[in-house]
Amino acid sequence: MSARRHPLAERVAAWVNRLPFGRRRIVVAVSGGPDSMALLDVLSSLKLPGLVAAHVDHRLRGRQSAADRRLVERQCRRLGVPLEVRRLGDDEVRRLRQGALEVEARHLRYAFFEQTRRAHRCHRVATAHHRDDQVETFFLHLFRGAGQTGLGGMAPIDRRRPLFRPFLDTGRDEILAYLADRGVPFREDVSNRDLAHLRNRVRWKLLPGIRRQFGEAAIAAVARAMELLRADDEALEELGSRHSSWSLRPGAAKARGPLALRLAELAALPLALRRRVVRRALEELGGPEFELTLARVEAVLELAERSTSGKRLGFGGVAILREREALVLRRAPR
Repeated sequence: MSARRHPLAERVAAWVNRLPFGRRRIVVAVSGGPDSMALLDVLSSLKLPGLVAAHVDHRLRGRQSAADRRLVERQCRRLGVPLEVRRLGDDEVRRLRQGALEVEARHLRYAFFEQTRRAHRCHRVATAHHRDDQVETFFLHLFRGAGQTGLGGMAPIDRRRPLFRPFLDTGRDEILAYLADRGVPFREDVSNRDLAHLRNRVRWKLLPGIRRQFGEAAIAAVARAMELLRADDEALEELGSRHSSWSLRPGAAKARGPLALRLAELAALPLALRRRVVRRALEELGGPEFELTLARVEAVLELAERSTSGKRLGFGGVAILREREALVLRRAPR
């Protein structure tokens, strides 16, 4: 008789089973930290066909970064999981140190994960974000004045990108217990305790304070509220998509050609849907690098509602012209 799966593996298996049958080939992103090492071990134990691991060595912590990479390499060999490694070059490391390090490093990581996914013909990239990460994200977005989409946080099965987050209903303590039960090695990144970063202050100051004052149930309640927000957001997104279909010129989205938002039909929508129609248009034209903010969406709506024909607006490589009966959005010439 086969041994029973660990409860955490059972939970992840249930999420895997929600993926469409025949589309369950996964790249697992592994840093060497506790969360991703647990996810690697769980997915390996499920014997998923075509499982591949991916690791990025940012070379930002010298010997520590190299030790992370070697640990991931050893564990993947032990589990028999193919591993793809991206080691940043000197110029890339220099640019990271000179720029917005966290944002740029994340962009490089996800670009490599997507490259690995395509190269191995996989369907999803699995990341080890868990419930505590989710609640941290809620407060970070709340402090930045985010709306419903931002406050809803991450989805286990992402509808917009090929990302898979099967640990989102799992707490960090459960993951650490799994690692201890299974004897899985991992490494801690000491920079994750640097309180100069807002996320770390939320992680090590705010959330422990909530737990002390209100108990673990308060953290679970925030996570549950985020689920409700995501469900409502998906419904509004679907409505926004239907209205966008008549607002965008046929075939324009594929070529990132000009998009026309008809003013009378836009004005007839509730404010929440007006914002979503504008947001979708900006996303279509701006592409993945476009910085979509509420301020930009509001500026476009202001142009639609209060300006006169001939007025223009531009940001992030998108140009908007107010015509008599429509807003016309197009890629700005470089």
